[in-house]
Amino acid sequence: MGSGCSHDAGLNQGVIERRRMTHATSDGAVSLTRFRGSRHRLVTRKALYPDGGARRSRIPDKFISWQTKFPDYAPTEYTAPAVLAQPAWADPKDPRSIQFHCIDEHGVDRLTTERKPFQVDPETNRPINPKGRTGFSGRGVLGRWGPNQEAVTVMTRWQRHAITNEVERSPETGERLCECAVVRLPGLDEIAFPRVAVKQNETFDQAQRGMVTGLADLFSHEATTDVDELWNSGKLLYQGYLDDPRNTDNAWVESYCVHFHDPEGELFGCLDAETNSARIEWVKLTPDLVMNDSQRVLVRLLLRFCRETS
Repeated sequence: MGSGCSHDAGLNQGVIERRRMTHATSDGAVSLTRFRGSRHRLVTRKALYPDGGARRSRIPDKFISWQTKFPDYAPTEYTAPAVLAQPAWADPKDPRSIQFHCIDEHGVDRLTTERKPFQVDPETNRPINPKGRTGFSGRGVLGRWGPNQEAVTVMTRWQRHAITNEVERSPETGERLCECAVVRLPGLDEIAFPRVAVKQNETFDQAQRGMVTGLADLFSHEATTDVDELWNSGKLLYQGYLDDPRNTDNAWVESYCVHFHDPEGELFGCLDAETNSARIEWVKLTPDLVMNDSQRVLVRLLLRFCRETS
């Protein structure tokens, strides 16, 4: 079932291995990859699908796992009209022609970010969400059956005094205060780390590099933002499944997140208002930062990084 794979399934693996490093600090190395695997089912429990197009079938907690029999389970079948129109970024309605667990003949990466296999229904060839039932079948607003990969860029710097330029510290803990670059989502009272979908015939590195280059252009000319220097400073912060409200039983979001930290305040500068059409801004990194639902795990990782490098 499905067409053959014409690309090397390990095409992106070298990228992952190169980035799967620890954050080097003057006090040693702080590993952040131990947080791999977000808590499933925290945000994918909301009654309505994010676009309001369908209502979730209720699942008691004890029946979330596929290992637990749930004969009465009847997920709401939902794929958004925009996806069913089959734009270039979307898979066909029927996945029987798709070969998973590889980079297919069209250049679409059908593997998980961690290169772990997932189950596929033998009759329908629909992938099965490895984290359990969601209350929705189909693809929702996601274009791909199975893993939908996205590259996320996290940029941080120490918060500095406007006049003295000294790094500011928390009066309660003495820890250095950290800022992160976020995009304010239009029409929503929330912010998110910049992210982009990994397209067909594109590697994680290429998607991430394109985004970093675009973000670097947003800073004022007073900053010494050298793209190569910035790129080489990146470390893997997170890779894997995201607890995203868009997830369904047959399609889910996986993230490959790279962290770029500017300890000396030399790579990043003020955002240039004339070029900042992407609405990027610096915000103070705090535990109560109101982030996009699926990226809250990344906030926890960054707070850990800040604590261990202060």
